[in-house]
Amino acid sequence: MTPKHQEKLREAVDTITKLYEVDPARAAGVIAKARQDAHAGLTRSKHAPNAEIIEIVQTRGPTLEFVGRELYSDSYENERASYHLDLYTTLSGKLVVVWETHSDSTGSFVRAKAFDGDQTMDILDWLEWGEMARTMAKKMGWALKVSV
Repeated sequence: MTPKHQEKLREAVDTITKLYEVDPARAAGVIAKARQDAHAGLTRSKHAPNAEIIEIVQTRGPTLEFVGRELYSDSYENERASYHLDLYTTLSGKLVVVWETHSDSTGSFVRAKAFDGDQTMDILDWLEWGEMARTMAKKMGWALKVSV
């Protein structure tokens, strides 16, 4: 973002802050409309085909929010639990991995982590090299061999 655009954004935030002080409901509407317009602009942008605002609510840890798109999704179920794995890419090139487990005995658990785009081995380590992780890596074309 250019310094000129940063200044305009600061001015807009200042104006909305002042509006909030006198009319919180109207300020909330302005923010919602700005977010909706920004989302529409992103999804129509040639630089971000199929991008959308994605929010991942973790069981423990912060909620992750980013603009990106899904690269991979897979699910598996057995008699003990069901598992779901998603991989997203952000506009800045990060990879976001989401692992969900649902079980009658232990409940549901969602965890997610963002990685730099070249950290594919770190992603597999984070997923403990499980079968679903290895399948994802193969389908994504990631090398599963390291020269030492």
